[in-house]
Amino acid sequence: MGRNAFHVAFRRATGLAPVAYLIRHRLQRAIILLRTTSKSVTDIGLQVGFSDANYFARKFHEIVGVSPRAFRVSSAARSTKLVRRLALPTARCMGDMEGWRDGTPNPKPLNIQ
Repeated sequence: MGRNAFHVAFRRATGLAPVAYLIRHRLQRAIILLRTTSKSVTDIGLQVGFSDANYFARKFHEIVGVSPRAFRVSSAARSTKLVRRLALPTARCMGDMEGWRDGTPNPKPLNIQ
């Protein structure tokens, strides 16, 4: 499957571009770490896969609506509504995609909640 065909199939199956899906997945993991650890925001950003703490904070604010620091101290950090809003598509949607190039079955997406 070519790059463009993959992007079209991925967007059709998930409703998101591959990069947007990856960012949401990383933000879901960051939310869990912000709720459950005392690690710094910078360390959490790096741990979930952002190579730049400023980019992590900017994307977090853009999608979640508050900065990671503000999120940590707010009641939103204790709410499950936000995690539902960031929920990734279900395995059923992902199962509609064609198999990998080498013929292995599609993996189930991680859905952190």
